[in-house]
Amino acid sequence: MDKTATKTAILKRDALGRVTHTGEQREALLDEFERSGLKGIRDS
Repeated sequence: MDKTATKTAILKRDALGRVTHTGEQREALLDEFERSGLKGIRDS
């Protein structure tokens, strides 16, 4: 499989437009973020 392959998913949103997801999806997202080595923005 190509390392640049991406997964496409339909994201559900609530009435206020916020994206909703399962705990499993959240955990997978956080794992991928940690693996990427990117840093989050800190609000000071």
